[in-house]
Amino acid sequence: MVLLVVYWENEGLHKRMAKLSIIVPAYNEEDFIHEVVTGLLSIRPQIIEETTLDDVEIIVVDDGSRDQTAKLLKDILQKETADHFQVVQHEENRGYGAALKTGFNAAKGEFLSFMDADGTIDPRAFAKMHETLEKENADMVVGTRFGNKGSQMPLTRKVGNRFFALLLSFLAGQRVKDTASGMRLFKREALRMLLPLPDGLHFTPAMSTKALHERIKIAEVPIPYAERQGASKLSVVSDGLRFFRIIVGTVLMYNPFKVFLFFGLLFELVAGLLWSIPLYELFSAKDLLFSDYIYRSIGGVYFSIIGVQIILFGVLARFIVSTFFRQHEPGVLIHKVNRMFRVYDWMGIYGMGVLSIGILINAAYFWKYLFGGGIIFHWAWLLLAAGMIIVGVQMLITGIVMRILKDIKACLVEKDPPEVLSDIS
Repeated sequence: MVLLVVYWENEGLHKRMAKLSIIVPAYNEEDFIHEVVTGLLSIRPQIIEETTLDDVEIIVVDDGSRDQTAKLLKDILQKETADHFQVVQHEENRGYGAALKTGFNAAKGEFLSFMDADGTIDPRAFAKMHETLEKENADMVVGTRFGNKGSQMPLTRKVGNRFFALLLSFLAGQRVKDTASGMRLFKREALRMLLPLPDGLHFTPAMSTKALHERIKIAEVPIPYAERQGASKLSVVSDGLRFFRIIVGTVLMYNPFKVFLFFGLLFELVAGLLWSIPLYELFSAKDLLFSDYIYRSIGGVYFSIIGVQIILFGVLARFIVSTFFRQHEPGVLIHKVNRMFRVYDWMGIYGMGVLSIGILINAAYFWKYLFGGGIIFHWAWLLLAAGMIIVGVQMLITGIVMRILKDIKACLVEKDPPEVLSDIS
């Protein structure tokens, strides 16, 4: 019986020996900072009571505020002398992400989290988020601002956030609801897999994008969201473009082929539309203006060649990532194609084949023109030959670059442990 009681007590201690660090970045938040911080301090015991956490520390990072934010924080600090609350100062404004990273460096918790200081988020949601993290054995929990009917996010920002969520869901192949949420809770070891991250407001979409591609298990919890009073620091246009660049740029680090394939197929679609009318008229024996016929055909060739070149760049980029980057997205489609046709190994051979066919068609065309008494081939064959020569040269060059990269990898393997470098898929 004594052993059972000791075991039970030790088990209970084991379950509660965990600390959560909540980081609150603040820049010119004099209208909200006192209410947000004092509210968070008052809710702290409730978070501990409702979770298996042993302690919760609160770290506010004043990111070089020029208003009364620093003074208000100093007043709170004088009244709240416990070691579970501290304020870190930046002498000048470094950015939202930089403030969060300063807070992470100062944090002592096994679990890290952050929330905005603009009064739009209810910190009581941290209890539910930590419960979800443990229940689902997740690495990160994101508070989604769209799950509640009472969400007061302005329409413009709601549309923008929905767009970025759909974009990332498509590119990453995993559905996400909110890419830029300013309320998250995650394991400390997960942060090591996500760094480096940017210093600006695009910190959160970059974190979401990298987390999905680093195979970090993410759970989402709906949180209440109140409309911000006063002007937002987020610019719909400039920050929206920055969000787009960071999402697409990060995806290119892990799975570039998917991005290149998407844009390459768009060009091929345009080429198909340009060719559709001449082909329809040809097979239906209807008359078509020669100018319309030739211009559409030439335009179709242009778009088709560009589309193929974009896709080839995607294959090469995917090859580079899978050769030198340990954590890369497997890319099911390109993996199956490569396994079936050995694209990486035989790209140069395929290029030589396409180039040779183009040269032969071209040679036959001009041979007939010079020595056969005139042109008997349709000019479209000459256009096709030109396209095949351009694509063939591109494929040949891509194959040569792949061969060079393979040789470089072979040299690196001799210098570094094999587990540092990934096998070519």
